[in-house]
Amino acid sequence: MRTSKGKTPRARKAVPARKAPDSPTIVPVTGALQVRSLGESAARALVYHHENRQASIAEAAYFRSERRGFAPGYELEDWLAAEEEVDQRLFGERAS
Repeated sequence: MRTSKGKTPRARKAVPARKAPDSPTIVPVTGALQVRSLGESAARALVYHHENRQASIAEAAYFRSERRGFAPGYELEDWLAAEEEVDQRLFGERAS
């Protein structure tokens, strides 16, 4: 097949489809937010982070209770204080 100028048309190269990112991404879509799913490795890292955070909180709460001589009735207070301590260590000071 020839074009009107006598040249043979070239075949166009196929453009590969874009792959979705493996990390969580929030993308603005006409005023709304769309959350994309996590990739497998990011999901595993998130689970590990959560388990590690929980273990750190439990350990900190234990040491707080130990310092009080394991007096009963302060379990929730110890846990919440330990949670704040661990989160500050992991995420830095929170803006007040």
